[in-house]
Amino acid sequence: MRNFDYEDNDEFKHEIDRFFDDDEAEFLNEEYKEEILHAMQLEIEENNLNLKLLQTSIKMLEKSIWWRFYSFKTKLKMIGKVYMVFDKLLIELKEKDKKNIN
Repeated sequence: MRNFDYEDNDEFKHEIDRFFDDDEAEFLNEEYKEEILHAMQLEIEENNLNLKLLQTSIKMLEKSIWWRFYSFKTKLKMIGKVYMVFDKLLIELKEKDKKNIN
């Protein structure tokens, strides 16, 4: 049976130490720190935008006279449809802006 105790096995100790090397992890953290922060900021901004789209969809639908008479399931479907329309419009606007910049 193989011996899986890493401290007693000198043959593969250097490979295991290299795998768990803390200095290498710190180097990677420093190297990608800005990229990770930027990606997190983009994700937060996207989540905020999605939340605003959802809030706008709900506010718009609540202004309907018939809103309070719809079932919960119907309300959810309506909110989803309006949200998707807003999302598609936003994507189209972004693409149009990209074309105008280029």
